[in-house]
Amino acid sequence: MRRPFAFLLLFAIGAVVLLWAVGSVTGLLAQLAFGSIARLTAGGLIVIIVSQLASALVFMTYFVMLARLYVQRSSAAGVQASVPSSGI
Repeated sequence: MRRPFAFLLLFAIGAVVLLWAVGSVTGLLAQLAFGSIARLTAGGLIVIIVSQLASALVFMTYFVMLARLYVQRSSAAGVQASVPSSGI
C-alpha cells in the first residue's frame, strides 16, 4: 500500500522539478532570441506555450499512472470493470 503512494509522491516531486527546468530553459532561450519576456510579447508567448505543453504531458502521464494503480488495486480485490447498459 505504501509503494504506490511513494511512487506518486516521487512522481509529483519530479514533475515539479521538470516543469521548473523547462520553464527556466525556455525562458532563457526566448530571452536570448526575442529580447524580452514581458506580457504580450513573442518571447512571453513562446514561454507560456512550451510550459503548458510540458505541463499537459506531465498531468497526462500522472493520470494514466493513477488509473493503472487503481486498476491494479481493484483487480486484487476482485472488482470487475464494466460498461453501463442502458437496457435498450
